[in-house]
Amino acid sequence: MKSTLITAPILLLLLFVVVVGAVSAQNPELLSRGNTFTYERYHIWISNDPNATPSPDADFFARNNSVVTVRIDNVSSTEVDVHITVQYQNGTQRTEFVRHDILTGYNEPTSMVFGDSRIPHNLDLIQEPQKQVDYTEARTYGEIMREVNVFSSIEDGWTMFDNTVYNVTATKKRCYDAQTGMFLESESEMFIFNRNNPTLNQTIHYFFVLKDTNVWVAPKPPSVPDAPSSPPLLLLMVATAIVVVVAVVVAVMVYLKKRRRLPQ
Repeated sequence: MKSTLITAPILLLLLFVVVVGAVSAQNPELLSRGNTFTYERYHIWISNDPNATPSPDADFFARNNSVVTVRIDNVSSTEVDVHITVQYQNGTQRTEFVRHDILTGYNEPTSMVFGDSRIPHNLDLIQEPQKQVDYTEARTYGEIMREVNVFSSIEDGWTMFDNTVYNVTATKKRCYDAQTGMFLESESEMFIFNRNNPTLNQTIHYFFVLKDTNVWVAPKPPSVPDAPSSPPLLLLMVATAIVVVVAVVVAVMVYLKKRRRLPQ
């Protein structure tokens, strides 16, 4: 009985250390108020069927082509307050104010742009520290090379449009900055083919990519020192006048000296 009572606090302490260590490893303090991240969200639809029309999925993505700006308003030990602005191609704009829990990935209120990490393969605003990274690689954002944690998945399913059932294979890749945990980009490919004619297919490529941020900035090239400027015209004129006066004075002195030496 005593060993059980002693073991429980130890396990709770170890769990606390693991959680704190995970959050510290993600280090949300590297994000600060005023940090901004600007993304471009767009899709590309491809089909080898000349009679094909874009599926409802393609239409959904087309209507959601937009520029997304995320501004950090406040950072605490486990929560980040963000202001999300979505500028659509048709000119409309939507704004969200979200409190993101770093440990759980939960957004309050629910974000229309970034999902809830409790749903498998959803798009998180900030990488959850306890999630297993598939692999890490270097990628360039804003001319700066960053270490990136990559998560990938493949899902099979089906969709229906025009009263026809289509098989779907979706390949997804989500990238997060290894230092700050911030979302960097998402790439997905949805392959749709007709069960009655598998040779005719459609592919929807969906991109959500970071384009600009003030968190890291490309170093500016060293400036070339300016060539020495030419002396001002007035200074040049004064110097010339002094030289002329000195020359005249010297000439007069030489003349007078020679004249004194001449016999009377």
